[in-house]
Amino acid sequence: MSTPMKIVFLDVDGVMNFTGSKTRNSHGAYGIEPVLAERAKRILRTANAGYVLSSTWRKFPELRGEVHAALQPDGQRLGCTDCSPDGSRADEIQNWLYFNGPWGPVYFVIIDDWNLESNFPGHCVTTHSAIGITEADVSKALRILERPATWSF
Repeated sequence: MSTPMKIVFLDVDGVMNFTGSKTRNSHGAYGIEPVLAERAKRILRTANAGYVLSSTWRKFPELRGEVHAALQPDGQRLGCTDCSPDGSRADEIQNWLYFNGPWGPVYFVIIDDWNLESNFPGHCVTTHSAIGITEADVSKALRILERPATWSF
């Protein structure tokens, strides 16, 4: 029996940074806060999960590089979601799972400051954009990654 794939769909703004962050990215906007990146890394390391970048940062190679550098050595990059014509993050994640997901059980969590719970019940950690990912969010994400998806794609 193969090991189930564990996937973290990861947003950046409002997760690994927050409104008012002091750090700046290469575009001059809010950058990745090291303490928040460490929390995301702990999820990846503890769950032995890879990540899919679902953030708008995926549109810029230099920003994708900043995310990857911040998550090293714990973050295995599985890819990025595609941009949907209507900009629906839920559709982008569902499409990634449909076209790239494993044939066996899949365990996934979506960490985002957008509430996607109605699209992916039981698989979301919704952060607050003024705070970013918290210790409670880390615990919740790890609990979610302990159980497989219960619906089909």
